[in-house]
Amino acid sequence: MYFSSVTLLAFSLFAEISGSKIARTSPRKQNKQSKQSSKCNKSKRDSDSQKIFSAVFTMTNGKESNEIIMYSRNSEGELTLSEPEDINTTGGKGGAALGGDSAFPLGSQDSIIVAGECLIAVNAGSNSITSFLIESEKSIVKKSEINSGGLIPISLTEHCGVVYVLNAGDGGSIHGFALNPNSCRLVSIDGSEHLLDQSRRTFDPDLPPSPTVFGAPTQISFTPNGESLLVSIKGIRGATAFGGSIIQFRVDTDTSLAESNPTENLIGTDSLYPFSFDFDDKDRILLVTPFGKGPPDDGTVLSYKSGEQSMGISRMDKIILEGSQGTALIKYNDGCAFTTDSRSNSISGVSVNDGILSNNIVAAAGTGAPQELNPLLDLNFSSDGFLYVLSTGSGQSMQPAIHVYERANNDDCTLTEIQVINDGIPEEEDNAEGVGTVGIAVY
Repeated sequence: MYFSSVTLLAFSLFAEISGSKIARTSPRKQNKQSKQSSKCNKSKRDSDSQKIFSAVFTMTNGKESNEIIMYSRNSEGELTLSEPEDINTTGGKGGAALGGDSAFPLGSQDSIIVAGECLIAVNAGSNSITSFLIESEKSIVKKSEINSGGLIPISLTEHCGVVYVLNAGDGGSIHGFALNPNSCRLVSIDGSEHLLDQSRRTFDPDLPPSPTVFGAPTQISFTPNGESLLVSIKGIRGATAFGGSIIQFRVDTDTSLAESNPTENLIGTDSLYPFSFDFDDKDRILLVTPFGKGPPDDGTVLSYKSGEQSMGISRMDKIILEGSQGTALIKYNDGCAFTTDSRSNSISGVSVNDGILSNNIVAAAGTGAPQELNPLLDLNFSSDGFLYVLSTGSGQSMQPAIHVYERANNDDCTLTEIQVINDGIPEEEDNAEGVGTVGIAVY
């Protein structure tokens, strides 16, 4: 059932805030990557008390059943597999996005996210998303499973109780949902869908209408101030020869809903396949591309600033990641942008200072199975600065794993590996036909 956006947001964001029967005490320290304005409504646990546990999540993306794998996290950043009484199934199925494979099934970033006390995951094989309430370091409770409003959902973002999903199929689309901060239930918002119009422009009947994985949408994210909603697209209407784009939607700051008539920001032919992005401390955009002007060029990181009074972004700097030809994912932490390279199986660190990029180094590299980073799939930071990286196992070990790092020296971008854990993660050979474990989220 659909409701008007005003009625729905009022209901979902304020219902259950008073008189809620949920009585737990574990507020969460706000992560830099999910900053919210003071007017946003928080859950009771987030507002009334201090956090007493932390957890890390990934998901199997299984062909028959998508399941959440949960780890408790101690003060040293180390993980221990949580073994719930019941399997944490999303109710949906995993899948692959437009020709993806088990080394990189969804070809995206942020397929599973934490929003306050809620965990949200995509089900690419059944065109749905699922929400859970995070009850403890060993327990999550499924609250919603809802149609994604499009085909092949691959990426999620949340701001002020509004969740948007990026659907990669059928030319691409985005769709919005109201998230109740206490119950973690999702409700579709009428009128929130926007088409990305990325279907191929071709008269050749033998070519599919949808773009392949190389030209498809990759990531969706609100800007930290909540004033824009960004979507990165590796190509332009299925073609990659002329570069890709970042689609920028203006956001109504009263409702957190994306408005119509977005701005298409072209990245240019010197940095093909714009993949994923993050934001520095001053909300500048950090974008990673895998191949520069095209294979076999090295990848690049680019920085952009947004116009203060108008839509659009402008490039500030670019750095070539020498020796890295498969850079696809990026996260920022305290003066450094970290990118994953699925070809050299390593993590690069780039210094970021007021939008200027410098000092590209190999921050971490695999040391042989099962520690081998083969290849890197997703990464995320905890609020206290530990980095969690998912390795797919699509190499010698055939065993996906989570690698845990801490910043070795705050004066540079080097990392020290402190743990490798594969408990609870299916082997790659168990996830056939282009699907496999994806996503990292930290609570």
